[in-house]
Amino acid sequence: SKEEQTQWRSEPETHWLLEPFPGALHVRPEGALDSTWIRLGWPYNDDPDVPEWEPDFSPEFPHIALRGATRLIPGLQQYVEKIPGQMVQDGGFYTKTKENLPLIGHTDVDGFHLLGALSGYGLMAACAAGELIAQWMTDSELPEYVVYFSMARYSDPDIANALESEAAAGEL
Repeated sequence: SKEEQTQWRSEPETHWLLEPFPGALHVRPEGALDSTWIRLGWPYNDDPDVPEWEPDFSPEFPHIALRGATRLIPGLQQYVEKIPGQMVQDGGFYTKTKENLPLIGHTDVDGFHLLGALSGYGLMAACAAGELIAQWMTDSELPEYVVYFSMARYSDPDIANALESEAAAGEL
């Protein structure tokens, strides 16, 4: 509302709420077919952070995510002023590399393979990532592009430079 905008703009702690947010609002049904629950997620804080075993969740997150979701699903507007009492807030970190590519492949530790840093698109990339790590683990023939997902990309200056120049091009 106009009143909220005026209030938030005047407070140093809340003026950021009026700035453009990144994309990637996640909305999906939760539970069985007859469930009325939805799951909302939004990695709007894209500042790098040090992982903690038990992250400190922002108490305003449910309100921010719900308000954002109303832009996609206007019918949710009815809940903005009265968030339902039954609500669970959990979360974690989006683990990602600076170039936002997953790490998939062998490591310097004998017998240890790595599949990680899938950030916000892990579910979409999981099958392909699983196939690639299986190829590594079974010593199968690897595709030519595998070096871009392996730790080797950090020791090859040409690859590192190419990925560095692409990093500013955006992400999913």
